[in-house]
Amino acid sequence: MGINLQGLAGVVASECQDKGAVVISYGENGVRIGVENLTPDELREALCTAIHYSFAFEKETPR
Repeated sequence: MGINLQGLAGVVASECQDKGAVVISYGENGVRIGVENLTPDELREALCTAIHYSFAFEKETPR
């Protein structure tokens, strides 16, 4: 399966000196997610923020 996304999320959080992190991967086998040290509420807040910015990035990127 390759890299451990939860472990990678822990490394990202540590390197950024943050409480926790989410790592999302998308490939031939679909979506994989790794979460480290976030409560369900914090995870939802992070994911909602990512969804919001996906629309903002879409508006900025010409097709």
